[in-house]
Amino acid sequence: MFGEPDRIESHPSGGPYQRKPHEGGGSTSTYPFEVWEYRHIDGVGDDVELEFVNDAGGNMYRLTLDPQAKDELLHIPGMGLTDSELLTGQKNPDRVLGIRDAGLATNQGINFERAKDSPFERAELLMRISKAPPIRFNDLREVVTASVSFHQLPFRVATHFIQVGGDSFVVPVTVAFDNGDVSFKNQEGLWHSRLQVYGRVTTLTRRIVSEFDDEIASDYGAAEIDGARRRTGAYQHKLVLRPGRYKLDLVLKDAGSGRVGTTSTGLEVPAAAQGRLATSSVVLCDEIQTADGDLSQPFVLGFYKVRPRLDRALHSGEDFGFYVEAYNFALDQASQAPRLELRYGFAAPGAEPASYRPVTRGVTFTRDRIAVARMTQLPKLAPGRYDLVFAIRDTITGQSVTTRTPLEVK
Repeated sequence: MFGEPDRIESHPSGGPYQRKPHEGGGSTSTYPFEVWEYRHIDGVGDDVELEFVNDAGGNMYRLTLDPQAKDELLHIPGMGLTDSELLTGQKNPDRVLGIRDAGLATNQGINFERAKDSPFERAELLMRISKAPPIRFNDLREVVTASVSFHQLPFRVATHFIQVGGDSFVVPVTVAFDNGDVSFKNQEGLWHSRLQVYGRVTTLTRRIVSEFDDEIASDYGAAEIDGARRRTGAYQHKLVLRPGRYKLDLVLKDAGSGRVGTTSTGLEVPAAAQGRLATSSVVLCDEIQTADGDLSQPFVLGFYKVRPRLDRALHSGEDFGFYVEAYNFALDQASQAPRLELRYGFAAPGAEPASYRPVTRGVTFTRDRIAVARMTQLPKLAPGRYDLVFAIRDTITGQSVTTRTPLEVK
């Protein structure tokens, strides 16, 4: 994609390896890996390092964001210790679990981490180098160009805004569809479906900012297909956009039946708050799991895998989740940690909640953001429309911010 690297560090057989200082020092054994170094890549930046690891065998190298991924002794107690861990004679569990302290890798046995090795710097690098491939489904592209609407294949769309640094935002575009509307064909004992996706983001002057296409393929056995048809399918593509107003056009096509669905929606990416407490969108979700922080993967936000809930219709007593990030908070000079009051409540649209619940669990702190990922139970509320209100107060500066997202109780 970017031509011959200026330097390649190759370890085709893996084996004994002396870590560099920014990786923690100390000796370990690695899977086969390569590091490609570029002095400069247009549109990406200077001093670019791309690391590929063959940790699954078969000569299949994958681009990784985590320098620990090549360490084949990572999960073996007492072996492959870093210089810091050698002082105690035991492996730091935080390094094994990928837990960082105050946004730094000091809790991972690494004392000389470079700025460009932080998770969000690596994630932003991956976003920059992941250029969109040439569009394959030109017939779907023409649907958008001709401004024709189709409703043969219904689907739902949601967008959220997550700040990644400076004035750039990751905008996850989530699509949900009912598998009952999708055609399945029996191929050699497996029930197979294939959907084609095309998306385009334009400015209000119709300048194309981003376009992408993809395929959603599913396979189910004979014993699974009936249950699969009753479930909801989901797909997510992440955009990187600067503040402004955009139009998002999406086309979904069932390759088996030829049925097509289209939708157009407006995107207003907010201006990044400078020097004042701010939050991301609140993502209502039905599932939260821990993840490795690879923001290029679908549904991964920070250190969590979050599956958004697009219908926003809940029942009293039902379990649901929410994810939200906070930025621009102050740090206590002694502890180098923030002091934030995190609360949430429910209220009529535009109103103030009668009471709030404190958030004390599911909170992750890194250098530039607080992430709240919480599964909870909806309280008993009368049927109707409500706002989930999330309030944050920085007790160091006294700043407060409130954000809300609508939902419906049935």
